[in-house]
Amino acid sequence: MNKISNSKAKKNTLSEQKKSERHRQIKNYVSVLSASFGDGHNSAAYGAVEALNLMNIPNSGLYDLLQKSHPITMECLMNGYRLVTTKWPASWKKLYDLADRIHFGDGSFDLLPHVTKSLADYLKITTPDSVISTYPLYGQIIERLFGHEKLPFKFVTMVTDSKSINKSWLHKAQGDFAVLDKASANFFLKHGISKDRIHITGFPVSPTYNKTRIIKCENN
Repeated sequence: MNKISNSKAKKNTLSEQKKSERHRQIKNYVSVLSASFGDGHNSAAYGAVEALNLMNIPNSGLYDLLQKSHPITMECLMNGYRLVTTKWPASWKKLYDLADRIHFGDGSFDLLPHVTKSLADYLKITTPDSVISTYPLYGQIIERLFGHEKLPFKFVTMVTDSKSINKSWLHKAQGDFAVLDKASANFFLKHGISKDRIHITGFPVSPTYNKTRIIKCENN
């Protein structure tokens, strides 16, 4: 039994090494991390992926790390999320406020060790040149993994909140923040993020939206 287990472990290790070597050969590879809680995170990620594809920049596509690493748990959580947000909005407000106070970054107790390990493994295998995150948890886990040190990749947190911004978006990892508007930028300035790291980009939509809008305007 031990021999079989050891054999499987060796095969998995070799498989990961091959994947890692393959990704290292791809230049300018971008990982786009999202999570399927609500529509905003994935919509932003899809918009970013489409833009990267139009520029012929190799990328992961929308990668839901939480779904990939814990599919059954995530399905239950997403069903619960949809139920609470539609049926009991007051309860959702309390959960949202709770997330505003919990920090998952460096120095805090790791409440999600399996997710932390999954992200560490993913980054090790894919070795991206850049990482775009449209979900706040990833920034905090990257902070946990790398602290305040220089990251081995460019990191952009694409913030999908506006006006009322949850503090879970804040992290101390190196990298930039793409925000929707000036009010959002002021939130990050107020919480110690330097101006040069904050970029007002608006909400990332599919690049085809502009083409469609131009055609409609021309037809009117």
